[in-house]
Amino acid sequence: MRVCYLIVVLAILSGCRHPSIGGDSIASPAKLSRLIADADRIVVTRRGAAVSSLTISGDEARKLVRDVSIMKPGPQVTQSIFDWEIRFCKGDKNLAAVYFNGSRHFMYGDDEYSGDTGELQALGKKLYGW
Repeated sequence: MRVCYLIVVLAILSGCRHPSIGGDSIASPAKLSRLIADADRIVVTRRGAAVSSLTISGDEARKLVRDVSIMKPGPQVTQSIFDWEIRFCKGDKNLAAVYFNGSRHFMYGDDEYSGDTGELQALGKKLYGW
């Protein structure tokens, strides 16, 4: 019983943080751009009770890579729920992952990014069926 209590306390103290994929945990727009530049496939997965996923390739993947690469860290936290993982891949290698709120915002590392790019908004519409 004490072990379970200790695990819960440690989990609470460590906070909720999305894991970084593709290198160290230092996030920056330039680093993210370099990591995902060669992506040929994107896998979008919704986390939670019902897991669903979507695989994107070709022109649509290249447009999403471009749009994510030009996003800037936002000046404020939106209080959004980032329940979609966008994983950038080349072949069978995972390059990086960002966590998407289904709109114009995503998290990479500890930073929230935003912008008015059409591709992320179109992806959100596709994911939510709008």
